[in-house]
Amino acid sequence: MVLGAIVIAACFGDAKLSTSRQAVIETDVDPVFVGSATIGGSATTTITLRPQDATSDDTITSIIKSCGSDFELIPANAGVGERVYCSAGFGGSGYGEGACVPVTYSFDVAFHPQGAGAASCALTVNYVPTGGGPAATRKITLNATGIAATYALSVTPPQIQFSDHPVGSTSSSTTVTIKNIGATAMTVNGSNSNGSNFSVASTGGSVFASQALAVGAQASYAVSCTPQTLGPITGALTFSSMAGTHSVQLGCNGIGASSLTISPVPANFASTLVGRAPTDVTVTITNNGAPTTLAVSLAASNPQLTFAAGGNPNGIGLGSGSSTTARLQFAATTEHPAGSLGTLTVGYTGGAPRNITINGTALVGELGWAPAEVDFGPVCIGATASLPVTVYASAAGSVDVTSVTGAAAPFNVTRTPGTLQGNHGNTLDFIATVNPTAPGELTDSFTLNTNLPTVPTRSIPLKALVLPSGLTPTPDLVHFGPSRVGMTTAAKTINLSNCGTTPINITAVRIDGASAAEFALVSPENPLMPLQQMETVKYLVVMSPRQNGTKAAQLVIEYDGGTVVADLDGNGFGGDGGDLVDRGTYYACNAGHGSPVSLAPLALALLVLRRRRLRRA
Repeated sequence: MVLGAIVIAACFGDAKLSTSRQAVIETDVDPVFVGSATIGGSATTTITLRPQDATSDDTITSIIKSCGSDFELIPANAGVGERVYCSAGFGGSGYGEGACVPVTYSFDVAFHPQGAGAASCALTVNYVPTGGGPAATRKITLNATGIAATYALSVTPPQIQFSDHPVGSTSSSTTVTIKNIGATAMTVNGSNSNGSNFSVASTGGSVFASQALAVGAQASYAVSCTPQTLGPITGALTFSSMAGTHSVQLGCNGIGASSLTISPVPANFASTLVGRAPTDVTVTITNNGAPTTLAVSLAASNPQLTFAAGGNPNGIGLGSGSSTTARLQFAATTEHPAGSLGTLTVGYTGGAPRNITINGTALVGELGWAPAEVDFGPVCIGATASLPVTVYASAAGSVDVTSVTGAAAPFNVTRTPGTLQGNHGNTLDFIATVNPTAPGELTDSFTLNTNLPTVPTRSIPLKALVLPSGLTPTPDLVHFGPSRVGMTTAAKTINLSNCGTTPINITAVRIDGASAAEFALVSPENPLMPLQQMETVKYLVVMSPRQNGTKAAQLVIEYDGGTVVADLDGNGFGGDGGDLVDRGTYYACNAGHGSPVSLAPLALALLVLRRRRLRRA
């Protein structure tokens, strides 16, 4: 089963159905499957950029990643200043006359799944002709799959410090959330090591002692401190399940009677995204004793925690029964997991100081979507094509999609906003459609408007190649680029679409031309078939150069209404000038010039494994 998947990925991976002429810089396969990895692990693959033909000579200016934080370029500035071209040969042995020796550039892409499910990314290779000329781009789609562990549980926050609190009085509550992030439903059993000082109240019907959690489900509990003794008090909540044991450490400090009533204790900023400051936190200080003067200070363990302008009541005199407030702000410019930001100390004449813990959370927010580019491929004029688009939060922060705009006719996209939970916690599923009325290449995009702080919009490209009436191959020119003599390239796809008014019968498929013997049709096994109206069939072709030099051939398709042709070209290098016959890497099922070829799955699988390096950590 794994071998079959490799064969399918290799055969169907390399066609970008857009225009007949392909990019000058090429890749072995596109889209690129980076790999599957368990959450917390990673998969890595290498992408090689190569020249298209003997005239190609380009310099990469940048490689831009347009996707969420699941994918990483290695190095981050991959490709800058690198030259990709075709040399006439290096003058050494093994490179015969007419050889086009490719000078390639390779870089790595790593996939670090933050959640389970399909993930996709668009890479844009920007380049210019070496020596000057107009800039151009090459798009590469990355696909990968995140795999959840069989059993996995998240528990937040990992610790709660309830600060100073008078003995016998109850603090404000802090929420503890457990979530099943594994692939299997399970029961989570909770226990409290110090129930006399810390209390746990269920919220939303959750059960602390024994909570059943479906995959992706969560439960929350309100935890508070009622100190029974003076001095530091500790405890822990423990959650046990098939995912192991997770704990939340609890701390509180019992103090004697105080003339000050302070609320809330602790003080918690609302969870926010990095780059978006949450609403200021207001701490109310009330004097229930004799008139006094406050001495208020802030010990910030995180420099992003400060007093808001005019929010420090230090030195204020409070009469009996009167109140004042301290107002705090959290800049949230960098990531901060759930936990303490610092301590607000409130002293007063005639009594002991009170230490109040200030908590905050700032999480990275980012969107991802699959597919990275919504490419409908060839679409017959007058037909309607649809593709699903899945949007997810690819980092830890939850993201609000407030609206969906764009995508003018003939494109259309369902417009359903919502909230995306962090780390692929859920998805928003859209349907993109195109109903073209005129032939040609169509491009557009639709925009997700979000609450992301710095760049609140994300545009998802839409693309379709609208075909006129009749029978059309796409692309009608396929470049295989330079390949070493005796080796076989990855398969490339030529689509044949019946945009006529009636079904047709394909009566012959063959490869003609000067280099016909160096190309092979590997799929479908039986290319002679009926083709219904608005139907498309895929032909997979490989090149196996036997000699050095330029290659040119044609895929010829005959049907009961005529003939269509797609041109093929490439280049062989590294031979000794002789003609190779029956090399082991050549498809053994090749029947010779003009004959269809059946797919050899094992040979193709071994070829892909040889040409693509996949590392997993």
